[in-house]
Amino acid sequence: MRKLFTFLLTVSLTALIAGSAVAVPRLQTYIVGSEYTTTAQGEGSWMTSNSSFDLKVAGYWSAAAERPPFYDFMGVGLLIGVPRDETGSIFINGMEITSFYNAPSGLAATSFGSQEPMRYAKINMRGVGFIDNNQHDAWHYDHGQIHSPGWGDELLVDVAVEGFSWSHFGAFGISRFGEALVTPGNRDGGYSGGGSGSGHGSGSHAAPEPGTLSLLGLGLIGLAPFLKKRKSRP
Repeated sequence: MRKLFTFLLTVSLTALIAGSAVAVPRLQTYIVGSEYTTTAQGEGSWMTSNSSFDLKVAGYWSAAAERPPFYDFMGVGLLIGVPRDETGSIFINGMEITSFYNAPSGLAATSFGSQEPMRYAKINMRGVGFIDNNQHDAWHYDHGQIHSPGWGDELLVDVAVEGFSWSHFGAFGISRFGEALVTPGNRDGGYSGGGSGSGHGSGSHAAPEPGTLSLLGLGLIGLAPFLKKRKSRP
């Protein structure tokens, strides 16, 4: 199981590192009701001190004012980081995760994997479903601001943390055109029992919640069978 996990993650990260960049990050994560917290190094994350929360995975293809993109969809999953010297559980849509592994070297080559606290984390990854781009359902979660939705889609994932002093979350995905993506380091989210997160301490910005999402379920690698998805409304 551990070898399979390492193989899948290494293959995914190799593709992700080779993936092309876009002006607005295609994949973004946001924790509902969180604050955007930045460090002295300019790194930022959506942080919460609640051990149970809703986390959004947004797939943003382009602004709503632009022409509709060619139809695309993406299988997406979560990269989950927890402290190396602690034990506990992470629940994703009610499914318990207790096994975490040392991150392969490829993760550090991404901006998500190289920032605190992920470079000190052991990790797991969990598929959470599919998103597509034929509606204006993807909000742009941008450095403490939430902009109008564009062409894309969102998934809402139930997360609960037990036993860990912090946890951190990013997303990865592969589109039907073979484009591999990972959330950049400034579009990730995390939980800290102290409320500020490991390595996060200054520049908090309260973020308004743009709306709720509608129900959908499907999966990817190790998918959760009961995925909750709600359609966003302004």
